[in-house]
Amino acid sequence: MYSNYLKVALRNIVRHKTHAVINVVGLAVGIACCLMILIWVDSELGFDEFHSKVDRLYRVVRYTTESESSEFRAITPSPLGPALVEELPEVVAATRSGGDHPRLVKKDDRLFQDDKIAFVDPSLFTLFSLPLLYGDSLTALTDPSSVVISESMSRKYFGDDNAVGQVLNIERSDYTISAIMRDLPDKSHLAFDAALPFESRSDHVKEVSDRWEASGYYTYVLLDDDASTAQATEKMNAILNQHLENPEYRLELQPITKVHLHSAGIFGEKAKGIVYVYMFSAMAILILIAACINFANLTTARSSVRATEIGVRKVMGARRTDLVRQFLAEAVIMSGVAAIIAFGLVEILLPAFSVWAGKDLGLHFASNYQLLLAILAVTGVTGLAAGAYPALCLSSLIPIRVLKGERSGRRGKSLLRRILVVTQFALSIFLLVCASLVYQQLTFMTSGDLGFVHDDVMSIYMRGGFSSEYPALRQELLAMPGVVDVTAGTPPVELSWGSADLEWEGKDPDLRFGMGRYNIDYQYISLFQMEMLKGRGFSQDHPTDLTEAYILNEAALSKMKLDDPIGKSFAMDGRQGSIIGVVKDFHIFSMHDEIIPLALQMDPDGLENLIIRTTPEQAATVMSFIESRWRELSPEYAFDAQYLDATIEGFYRSEHQTATLVGWSAGIAVVIACLGLFGLASYMVERRTKEIGIRKLLGAGVTGIVRMLSTESTWLIIAANALAWPAAYYAADLWLARFAYTIEINLITFFTAGFFVLAIALVIIAGHTIRAARANPVNALRNE
Repeated sequence: MYSNYLKVALRNIVRHKTHAVINVVGLAVGIACCLMILIWVDSELGFDEFHSKVDRLYRVVRYTTESESSEFRAITPSPLGPALVEELPEVVAATRSGGDHPRLVKKDDRLFQDDKIAFVDPSLFTLFSLPLLYGDSLTALTDPSSVVISESMSRKYFGDDNAVGQVLNIERSDYTISAIMRDLPDKSHLAFDAALPFESRSDHVKEVSDRWEASGYYTYVLLDDDASTAQATEKMNAILNQHLENPEYRLELQPITKVHLHSAGIFGEKAKGIVYVYMFSAMAILILIAACINFANLTTARSSVRATEIGVRKVMGARRTDLVRQFLAEAVIMSGVAAIIAFGLVEILLPAFSVWAGKDLGLHFASNYQLLLAILAVTGVTGLAAGAYPALCLSSLIPIRVLKGERSGRRGKSLLRRILVVTQFALSIFLLVCASLVYQQLTFMTSGDLGFVHDDVMSIYMRGGFSSEYPALRQELLAMPGVVDVTAGTPPVELSWGSADLEWEGKDPDLRFGMGRYNIDYQYISLFQMEMLKGRGFSQDHPTDLTEAYILNEAALSKMKLDDPIGKSFAMDGRQGSIIGVVKDFHIFSMHDEIIPLALQMDPDGLENLIIRTTPEQAATVMSFIESRWRELSPEYAFDAQYLDATIEGFYRSEHQTATLVGWSAGIAVVIACLGLFGLASYMVERRTKEIGIRKLLGAGVTGIVRMLSTESTWLIIAANALAWPAAYYAADLWLARFAYTIEINLITFFTAGFFVLAIALVIIAGHTIRAARANPVNALRNE
């Protein structure tokens, strides 16, 4: 019996090639899009679950609640970890991690710049399941002059030999390799290739950062088996209050499995967040639904072609269940063919999709059978879902009526078909509106006013002789054509060391908060064209500016509750001075986060970056000159430069990805919807061919007939807009809530998307209607 279903199904597919091709292509595109998004979603789930103690592992985060705002931060005071181990019975072990910024690595006479080197405590391997190829995890980091490196880093510097016992020079200090660990899994939020003992940090860094008032490191804890997280959290905050008077924040425990997808709201974190998983999963489902609706509409639009076949089968004794099975078999076969084509499309498009995602994506069925099962389920459900309505609809035709040539057009079926069309176009409009709003927000963030000029500005991290020659280098650069200005300091795209050790004239004793700090040179504010709101900038006419002056931003004054700050005393980490000016707020890091309180100060010994602003035409020439001078002055260090434009662009990688994916999804949904409308228009014109013929005989023109047949579709599109707009507004508002600074959602975006879809729909309907209206009415009425 089933073999007969298969034969008949294949015969009907071959007989109606055009219809089958359109159906298969629509399903293939929908399934391919769904599969690629499903592969990405799978790559984002299950992070850090490979640790054997995963249910007891937590990251400590700070939660600040104030009258104006609330904020999470992942960085904590350096002394916190050891204090928790010593004073909190629930904490079995703790480790700190930080300092993973680019560092100089020297092997023999070769210099390298490695940005995946972190300082950690020896207990790292007690908390995390990081297998070692060589070495002992218990003693690997007990010696301050030891280092643990990954197998990739070992291969990079030492080839395939066992590198334990070898020496690497990192930041001009020798470290003996004590262990080789396996490369961190892809699904790990930890991202370092070398671990240095926490105690090996420089004395200067220890002096600045190892204070309860300063926060600059991640803290991870391993709780006891029977520990209550609620009780541990309360005791942890009690310990904080013992060591820090009136802290501005509370401490919370974040499960290690939540770090990757549930850290988007934490200041400075670059994780996409669970919202993107939900968003992309929803898009995959919406595209698949659109493809299924397209299949159903195209199939039912062909009902009159197969009505006689169905009538004959019923007269010959076929039951309705037999016909349902027959049509479902055809749907599943076409879905299977579409799935095969979809797999081919995925293999072709996956490399480009991997570049977009910034990770290696693939159909790794051997190591991920869950993905294979999910894909098979998607294919099977798609075939059944797409074929169910046409099967039930066509199998219900009454044989006597269809054999007499009568139309079977019950109101219920017509209503359901309209609902499907409205749903399909609502999905398209929804995605179009979302894509437009994502693009507008991205444009706002990348092209909006950040509070400083960043075009054609480069920053070079100064080391060795290059640093000591800064004054002379500045004069050399200013003499070059195309150099607009030169200064030194912390570029306004980097987070600074924070401090809560603040004092100022008139301070409320109970007021406590953290403030960032930038060391800058005289020309810093003018180079970036920052706006001074009060007071003055740093000046060589005032020698005390080098040691006793501060410029604060608006956010700092707001936190300090100071209305007239100029001339008032101010101290940060014991450095006494006075406030000489107020600079307008400028964005640090990205617009995901609110602008932090910031103090600008002068410290000639703390100028870490040379900052140059050039004309666009001379940027490459200036960079080449700087690199050549670097080789002369600091040959023992690797050259480290960045363009601020590129850095700022990198802040919004997730938004670029979202805009691209939502845009493509919207385009695909519109195309699939148009294919569905093509089917509906064919059905509608075919069903009313005789009516069109009669109207033409009675004098109706082509324009009138087009208007008549377009009216219903226009109302359907209007209904689709009514459904899509509220949903799109809610989704956009939810997504925009992730940002501290956002666009305003305007109605023009909604009207534009609705009009665009309506225009395409009317063009498709008009094409079918004009062709029918221009036909000879005699052909439509010859059987009457």
